Amino acid sequence: NKKGYGSFEEAMSRGLNPQSVEQFKAMIAQNDVILLDVRDKKEFVESHIPGSMFIGLDGSFAPWVGALITDINQKIALVCPVGREEETVRRLARVGYDNAVGYLDGGFESWKNASEETASIDTITVEEFVKSDINKQVVDVRNTSEYSTTHFCGSLNVPLDHFPTNNTDVLDKEKSYFVHCRSGFRSTVASSILKRRGIHNITNVIGSFDVIKENLEVEGTCPSLIA
Repeated sequence: NKKGYGSFEEAMSRGLNPQSVEQFKAMIAQNDVILLDVRDKKEFVESHIPGSMFIGLDGSFAPWVGALITDINQKIALVCPVGREEETVRRLARVGYDNAVGYLDGGFESWKNASEETASIDTITVEEFVKSDINKQVVDVRNTSEYSTTHFCGSLNVPLDHFPTNNTDVLDKEKSYFVHCRSGFRSTVASSILKRRGIHNITNVIGSFDVIKENLEVEGTCPSLIA
């Protein structure tokens, strides 16, 4: 992505704007602001602010921001690991996202300490997944080439990089789903977006797809269910 408007310094000044819990609540209540949580995926699934989109700093941060936040001028409110606020705003600005509008002062702990509402994402390890009675539809959010190479038979391919095209419309809000990728990063990003879209009956599968390949029926030639 190319840079949007304003200078890099202005973007840094705009984004490095600490907000108290009350100020942050007012900020994220605005319809034109996206709430982006960039903490570790384990911390995010355990507890986060309802309505958050997750893209962790320690994953493929910039590429996924570029793929999933399609408006480069989007206003972004941030929940960051304490001490990494400047890094977050800088990394956004370097790929053209100049409109970070502030961050939660004190990080997510300040939100919890204020007894504000939190949400979580049901999560199991891939080892638990392969031992479980799989009674939910499996959603594979890897890209189409990964899926076509090998996938869990009967899984539905809903690639994360296609989420901006609303490919998730194929999912039924009343049904329950397991969501997996190759390692757990993309599935956590996907789960956060699915919840924002009103699909709440999801279980995020964390861990290596290799464990699925070694323990469950997988094929590269199953009839591909690609959304």
